[in-house]
Amino acid sequence: MVRTIRKAGMMEVPFSEYRLENDPRFLQRIERARNSLQSGRGVRLEDIEQE
Repeated sequence: MVRTIRKAGMMEVPFSEYRLENDPRFLQRIERARNSLQSGRGVRLEDIEQE
C-alpha cells in the first residue's frame, strides 16, 4: 500500500516581496526597543556573563 507523503507547510516568499522595514509589527518592536534603551533599561554586552 502506498501512502501520500505531505511536505511541511512552509510558504516560500521571495525576499523582494517581504521587507521588514515595512512591517508594522517590526516597526513597533524597534520603537519599543529604542525607547527602552533611551530610558536606561538596556544591558551592555560586556555585562553579560559567559558560561
